[in-house]
Amino acid sequence: MKNECALCGVFIEPGSGAAAFRGRIAHVECWLEWREGRRSAPRPSVLVVDDDEPTRYATVRMLKAADFDVTEAGDAQTALEAIARRPDLILLDLQLPDMDGFEVCRRIKSDPATASVRVLPFTAVFTDDVDRKRAFDVGADGYLIKPLAAPQLVATVNALIGLG
Repeated sequence: MKNECALCGVFIEPGSGAAAFRGRIAHVECWLEWREGRRSAPRPSVLVVDDDEPTRYATVRMLKAADFDVTEAGDAQTALEAIARRPDLILLDLQLPDMDGFEVCRRIKSDPATASVRVLPFTAVFTDDVDRKRAFDVGADGYLIKPLAAPQLVATVNALIGLG
């Protein structure tokens, strides 16, 4: 597995010292510079996975307006491929055409390479406590019910990424 600093993008040599940064790793020196305000962090990234185009469009616009770096996927397969770019958070619809979001979440959280990526299911269909429990059982880091107001969405994403 490639250990690239989340703050400078340079490979972290084994034994050189690393620190946690938004669920990734960074050089200790880069992390200290960031903590002291001498280094800026990259914009937080969110992968929005939703097969409903109007909902995905609105969600992406809300997140971009809050200064997130946003990528999109309309199905589970595209989402699983996009995870290679290591977003800070995946906003995951649970009802997708090719695989349900519960299984997508389980795959993300069971893979050591992606287990630290935050997954936030959002749904208009799976809204009861049994569904919520099922999502948390497969590793979800939160749970939102659609429709979402921009302040609720942004505050939840910020909190899960560690910005709030």
